[in-house]
Amino acid sequence: MFSKALYKQSWKANWIQWLAIAVVSGFILTIIMLMSGGDGIGSLTSSFTETFVKDTLESEYQNTALNYHSITYENLGHFDNAFFENYLEQIKDNKFQEPTPLYIQNAYMHAVGVYQYNLDLYIKSIDSSYNEDSLEYQELMGVSMFALNPNNMFGEMYEGFEVGSTPLDYDIVSLIMSLDQDSVMSIWLEDEIKPDYFDVIKWLDRIKYRNDRSRYSASIFLAGNLSSDEALDKILESLEEVNIDLEIYNSFGFDYEGIKKIAVNTIIIYQSRLDYELSQVNALDFDTEEQYLEEVNKIKLGLRESVTETLIVRLPGSLADSMSEMQDYDVYTMTVGNMYFKLVGLLISVVFVIIIGVNLISGQVDSGSMVYILSTGTKRKTITFTQMVFFVSTTVFLYLVTSIISIALFYISPPTLTPVTVGTLLLFNLGSFLVTMTLGSIIYLTSCIFNRSKHAMSLGGGFAVLTLVFTILGMFASDSTPAMMRMEALNLFNSVSLVTLFDVSSIVDGTSAYLWKFGILIAITITSFVIGMKVFNKKDLPL
Repeated sequence: MFSKALYKQSWKANWIQWLAIAVVSGFILTIIMLMSGGDGIGSLTSSFTETFVKDTLESEYQNTALNYHSITYENLGHFDNAFFENYLEQIKDNKFQEPTPLYIQNAYMHAVGVYQYNLDLYIKSIDSSYNEDSLEYQELMGVSMFALNPNNMFGEMYEGFEVGSTPLDYDIVSLIMSLDQDSVMSIWLEDEIKPDYFDVIKWLDRIKYRNDRSRYSASIFLAGNLSSDEALDKILESLEEVNIDLEIYNSFGFDYEGIKKIAVNTIIIYQSRLDYELSQVNALDFDTEEQYLEEVNKIKLGLRESVTETLIVRLPGSLADSMSEMQDYDVYTMTVGNMYFKLVGLLISVVFVIIIGVNLISGQVDSGSMVYILSTGTKRKTITFTQMVFFVSTTVFLYLVTSIISIALFYISPPTLTPVTVGTLLLFNLGSFLVTMTLGSIIYLTSCIFNRSKHAMSLGGGFAVLTLVFTILGMFASDSTPAMMRMEALNLFNSVSLVTLFDVSSIVDGTSAYLWKFGILIAITITSFVIGMKVFNKKDLPL
């Protein structure tokens, strides 16, 4: 059934076409794999990952800065109130005696105790698991005491973080100076501390002072701690899974000055927007003070989320999901597996099988060569079988070339951030070969059915081209395409394309789904070849 002479003749007639296709396939495959491997297009995934890591870390630093600022700012108000109240009580209890520095010292120590007490309650109200032994408790208590800096107990820490950054002693003079001699006399004579004496705590200048003090200390505390070697080691350890090293982290600009700037800007933006939002709320519009405070807390929470939200949150939902997907997107599989083996390389191979498949049978019938071959005594079965063997073998040799090239390039330019291995590449070649052979067998079938090569080309070649068009359209709706470019409406074309049976995702994921799909391709191929040979063997040929 096999004619060695006819097989050699077929090679002699078609070797130029085969060589041209092999060269083109190898050239394009080389470009794509070199571009995708090493530091090529695969770095795109790293770029997305770095962007999201930077954005997430910056959001965390912003949120921490606001936490530090809020707890310090609110409790410094309690300190002012406790200090001034105790100072006035001492004046009241010591009638007609000039206030002495001892009053200030006593009031200051009392206020420090109240400050710590209120801080304790405040921190524990944030989370019931926070206690004196927890790192969170110690961190929040530390930043608050750092801002007050009683008796300059944190002076060395300030200087360690930034030389010359130690602030002046916390201002209590302004509180004392707000009390004139008439007020003191009134306290002595009436034995009463009037509520309006405490208005100084609510003066805009005093509020601004507490706000500036807490912002200043919070930004230095955050920047100093996060830029320390110990903190940096912990941060880098947590980022190992996303391949962020020290060099990349440093490129984010998260050094002492960078983090300090982030903290300062965040607090300023938050406070400015908060002042505006609160100015639009009138306490008189609420039935109770509790309702007013509830609305204030709601505004604060909303602003905090707005100021510290990440890039992902700011994007529309669908785009945010697709951008998140890109962090872990396997660009190598997309370019090599889907772009080349499932589309570009397949297209080149299909061009070859269309040309060869049509010429093997109907082309020779159409040109009259088939009559000459039959006149030599060669049987039809021998002709169809030999041509089928030639058809399959040339396609096998074509994919042997691409297999060798792909394996060589895999080692020359190793891919990164992808599960693709040499075995995966061989399966890519096998899958592309099976699809090519399936389409080729259908073209071979039409070549056996029609006596005119133009008819075989129109039907068989047309089917192959239409299949590739469907594949291109369907690819825009497949999981292999990033969500941001995916068009679900085109998914219908995946259901009507034979190329869908080449399941790249299953191969990469290591599942067995691709096996039964390969089985279907093999079955279609064998069936088409068998039917084609039978049809040709029985049909009448023009003489």
